[in-house]
Amino acid sequence: MGARVRLILPLLLCAAINAAEWRAVDVEVTSYCPGECCCGKSADGTTADGTSTTATPYGVAISRAAERQIPLGSVVWIPLGEGYLDESRATDRAFFADDRTHRKTAATISDRPLIDLRYRTHYSATQFGRKLITIF
Repeated sequence: MGARVRLILPLLLCAAINAAEWRAVDVEVTSYCPGECCCGKSADGTTADGTSTTATPYGVAISRAAERQIPLGSVVWIPLGEGYLDESRATDRAFFADDRTHRKTAATISDRPLIDLRYRTHYSATQFGRKLITIF
């Protein structure tokens, strides 16, 4: 299957929805880049659902434990102030859950499901760290 490019219109529509109407999920969050340094030898520029990481550099990877609450293909709302692209995407806080983590365990510092936030560069990913947040 070839890489797909996501249309921006669904994200703009999702951004208009009041986040209070979404279901809250408490998660443990880390970050990654789409390069070989984070994704290993399988890094080919596409996510688990076939999305191009060049065309869609930001997104969410979910662990197997998180997939019960956040299915692949879901739109995830990450509140402003959590440190994920706060300056560059202050109004558009909706991201696609379009990838899966390669971690064997669900979480390491909590019993929350684990998600990884995709950054364009490895440097940006390493600056995020590890957090416990609530997403919608």
